[in-house]
Amino acid sequence: MRKWVFCFVILGDPGDLMRIRLRKRKMLKLKVRQTVGRAFTPDEKDRMLEEAGKARSRHIFPALSLALNAGMRDAEIKTLTWGQIDFAKKYLAVGLSKTKAGEGRKIPLNSTLLEVFSEYGEWYC
Repeated sequence: MRKWVFCFVILGDPGDLMRIRLRKRKMLKLKVRQTVGRAFTPDEKDRMLEEAGKARSRHIFPALSLALNAGMRDAEIKTLTWGQIDFAKKYLAVGLSKTKAGEGRKIPLNSTLLEVFSEYGEWYC
C-alpha cells in the first residue's frame, strides 16, 4: 500500500487519475480480514515443538521456544545474543526492538526457557 501511495505522490496528475480508477474499482485500500486469530492449542504447540526438534537447523527449536514462552518479536529473537541472557538472575534483556519502549525490557526466563538455553548452550558453545 505504501509503495502505491508513494508512487501516486511522485506521479502528480497521472497519479491522481490512477487513484480515481482504483477507487472506482474498490482496489485503493487493502482488504482487512474480519476474522480474529486464535491461540494455539496445547496439542498444536507440542506438535510444533516436536517438529522443530527434528529440524536440520538446531536454531529453530530455541527460537520457537522463545516465541511461545517469551512473546518476543521475530527480529528480537533473530538478534538475541548470549550477552543479553542473565542465567543467574533468570532473565533476558531485549536489544533493538520495533519500539523504543520495547528496547531493554527484561523478560523473565521460565523453567522451560532455562532448560532450552542450557541444552542449546552446551551444543552451541
